[in-house]
Amino acid sequence: MKWKTGTSGSLYKKATIFKNRFFDLHILKILGGGYIRPHVDSGKQLRINITIATPHKGGKFVCYKSYLNSCGISVYRADKHLHEFTEVVRGTKYVVSFGLYL
Repeated sequence: MKWKTGTSGSLYKKATIFKNRFFDLHILKILGGGYIRPHVDSGKQLRINITIATPHKGGKFVCYKSYLNSCGISVYRADKHLHEFTEVVRGTKYVVSFGLYL
């Protein structure tokens, strides 16, 4: 798996598992002290984030108009809904992110 440094924050990386013109699948790894600042993504896309249970503290996903944001599962329009991850205070947070291009 090839990790690329993220551009919307600090101390996080993204690995692309699969990507084509219809959908993509990524894993996000946010290290201790890392965060992803508030942003919207380009291109029409519906995203589903699923937090993988790991020993970490912090790194809360915040989305101001999500369709669902509960129990580690988030469904939102990444191109319309402002979203972010707060700072991971301890440990490493992993998130599986599935995107459907509209």
